[in-house]
Amino acid sequence: MSTITNRDVAANLAANIRQLLDARKMPQAELAASAGVDPMTVSRILSSKQEPRTSTLARLARALRVTTDALIRTPPKRKSGILRKMP
Repeated sequence: MSTITNRDVAANLAANIRQLLDARKMPQAELAASAGVDPMTVSRILSSKQEPRTSTLARLARALRVTTDALIRTPPKRKSGILRKMP
């Protein structure tokens, strides 16, 4: 049995956001603007230096059109595994 730490969740979050940004060809600045979040906050989250507040996580998920669960779960191992968009 393995233990999931806050560091693991932060790394998963960063990897999932990066994957979604790459798939959408969306720059970090566009995500920040769409989510109403400071660009430095997005940068810190992507470098796992900052854990977002719940409200920030929800804004990022909404801007990327995915669930908050999709942002924090362990990312797919396959390179082709793109996270599904919410309807």
